[in-house]
Amino acid sequence: MDVYYADAEGNILSKSVYLPCTTEDVFAQWAKLNNAENVRLVEFSMSDNGEEIRPSGGDPLVGYIPGNRTTFNLTLSGEFAAHANREFLTETLKSTFSGFMAFDDFALTVE
Repeated sequence: MDVYYADAEGNILSKSVYLPCTTEDVFAQWAKLNNAENVRLVEFSMSDNGEEIRPSGGDPLVGYIPGNRTTFNLTLSGEFAAHANREFLTETLKSTFSGFMAFDDFALTVE
């Protein structure tokens, strides 16, 4: 898979690497190539704009209508905010993970 990173001049480049298919391994390789090994992956999830179906009382959940847009939600440790090139790093994260899984939107949270 391709892992994206920013060089010293702010150019976004990619490196093709063989990785086990886990979010943690992809993130670790991204962090290594982007000199962001002090940043921790706190949490990740996929969500969509689907709708839960519940009776008028609210419980129990009786069904789910899948949405048509998925969002990859990524939460990183606060050390990410200390990097001077956060904008480029965010783009490289999005590019790296879009090659790993299919999603429509990318949501990044920094603790």
